[in-house]
Amino acid sequence: MKIMKTYYRHVVIGGTYYGCGLAAVDPENTLVVEPSILVGSDFSMNFNPGTQWDYMPSHPDTFRFRNELEQRNVINDGKVHQPAMTPVFSKWCLDAGLHVALASNVLEYDEHSMTLFDANGRHEVSFDRITDARPVHGKTKRITASIFTDSIRCGGDYGIFQIVDGLFDSEAFLLIDIADTTSWPEARLTLFNVWQERPEKLSRCSVAAVGVRFDYNNFSNPLVALDRGLGGGNK
Repeated sequence: MKIMKTYYRHVVIGGTYYGCGLAAVDPENTLVVEPSILVGSDFSMNFNPGTQWDYMPSHPDTFRFRNELEQRNVINDGKVHQPAMTPVFSKWCLDAGLHVALASNVLEYDEHSMTLFDANGRHEVSFDRITDARPVHGKTKRITASIFTDSIRCGGDYGIFQIVDGLFDSEAFLLIDIADTTSWPEARLTLFNVWQERPEKLSRCSVAAVGVRFDYNNFSNPLVALDRGLGGGNK
């Protein structure tokens, strides 16, 4: 994080792949405000494995990011080792010169000013324009989890839930669609009950970690989101 200025031409709320792409269009004059401790949290913190990994980016910066993911064996044959996405994308943001305020919460804002709060206290920032790049709520959302599979390839549709195989034999991702009105405690209970009643085929599998936020699945994968942001387009 560079030293925060008091004025930016553009402020982006949400250090998502889409939001960071928007910021990379004019990095020196754009501030990205992200409440979590990392960029790309829209995929990493909710264990979204993405789909359609054969997507070929239109923007050269996204294309270079895809090439690095392939070279580091983060994506291969349509599958992803999702935990490795974060350090590679963090490096991409540093190389792009982004101004990202991590662990920063927006207290209030209007058309041209914002009050932020972080470990150093309150900050006042003014700007010409603002973009909300956080995930967009729809009629449904997902609660997700990372699964340790004991080297069993178990990807598939299981009715109320879906499992997507990871890049390595030991990892997979559990996805459960729920109504947008479902609260976080209700969603956690749904995941618990679903997993307790899982098929015998999955008996040796175990939940390694549960996503810390809902997944709204706005983009099929991070490359699509980053490409859209770099192109300055709408979600």
